[in-house]
Amino acid sequence: MNKIKVLFLAANPTNTTRLAIDEELRDILARVQAAEYRDAFEMIVALAVRPDDVEQALLQHKPVIVHFSGHGSDLRGLVFQGDAAGEAKFVSANAIGDLFKLLKKNVRMVFLNACYSEEQANAIVREIDFVVGMRDAIGDVAARKFAASFYRGLGFGETVGTAFRLGINALKRDGLVDDENVPALLVRRDISSDVALLSDDNERIGPLPPVVSADFDHLNATSVEVSPKEHPGQSFCVKDLRITRAASFGERSAPFLRLVVTNKNTYDMSVDKLFVDVAEFMDVDIVEYRGGGWAMAGMARHGYTCQLAECSGRYECVPVSRNYDYIRLSNGEMEQFSVDVRSGAPGVYTVRPGLEYSIGAEHHVLKFDDYVFKVYLDWESELHKENLARWVASGTPGSWVAAHQSHWDHADWMALLGELRCSAYWPMVPNAVGAVLESLKRR
Repeated sequence: MNKIKVLFLAANPTNTTRLAIDEELRDILARVQAAEYRDAFEMIVALAVRPDDVEQALLQHKPVIVHFSGHGSDLRGLVFQGDAAGEAKFVSANAIGDLFKLLKKNVRMVFLNACYSEEQANAIVREIDFVVGMRDAIGDVAARKFAASFYRGLGFGETVGTAFRLGINALKRDGLVDDENVPALLVRRDISSDVALLSDDNERIGPLPPVVSADFDHLNATSVEVSPKEHPGQSFCVKDLRITRAASFGERSAPFLRLVVTNKNTYDMSVDKLFVDVAEFMDVDIVEYRGGGWAMAGMARHGYTCQLAECSGRYECVPVSRNYDYIRLSNGEMEQFSVDVRSGAPGVYTVRPGLEYSIGAEHHVLKFDDYVFKVYLDWESELHKENLARWVASGTPGSWVAAHQSHWDHADWMALLGELRCSAYWPMVPNAVGAVLESLKRR
């Protein structure tokens, strides 16, 4: 189990007003020890800290939460121990913000339990998800009570926002009305305060990855027999091979890969890039397939193209429209994408789609490990024309057009029929042509 490391830093130089920092630490420890998830927390304490001690502690301990207890000034910064005994040393908001920019990898939250620390909090929240600071001066007793209730909330698995509100409620409950509006919770852009630093199994969690699904428009083939081009007399079966139907019929045909992405976070997510990984290529021809009709993966709003080659590697999907740099999804929002997959080399490709996405300033790469496909790409083959003829003859295209579910127009259908008219499979088609064209007229 990963521990939530809390780095408790304290400074109270002798030439500053005396604070009951030891009582604050005792109260926090007591609340955490009495909490449900007490074993998930590890408290690391550093007293009389100098500015250089902070950098050392961040590098050494890699905390999730950094807590500072001491004095602050809105103009001069936080007060640390100076080099001389009892001397105060001010550190500016810019310096503190820069430090967390450099050492932000593990830190999720910073708690500045010091007067007038909102200015420093604003500098830190540019890099850190959650920062608590003080808008004004706060009494020593109020500061302790607020912090104790805040950490008790975290210890019971509550979200950062709920823990903060529990701290405010503690001030109201104890009649500390002069201080109840002093604490401020700052949240980094595109992050929600309704995030728990602990999951149900006591593990630290970050933003959730999107929920994804993927498939090709394909023929439901129970088995496919292929023959290596280097050994045409030999053949073998390939399981779960996607024989794809051309989704547009112009100068060149290509299959559509359909992707569905759903954001499950309470904060926005942007889809920055789509890609297709090719793990393997087999230079083969299809000899025979046994199976039924076409499986459609659905329509999509955002179109991409992806050009594959007969070698393994990652191939980026290029947006058909350049009107957007990324696509933003809010909480619970779903978006569908279609990728026009092309290749100059016919054969069987083992592919896995994926995407790059961002939540706030954090960039992530998600590979669809549950969606690895073997896809046959060859749009000039006789088998392809036979598949098209069977599909049109089935009458399915006519029902799609009639239901206004197809984005094909008259030119698309005429291109398809022209391709089939010149093939040996045209006799399979004419009975269905009338229904298709009649449906087009009614659109």
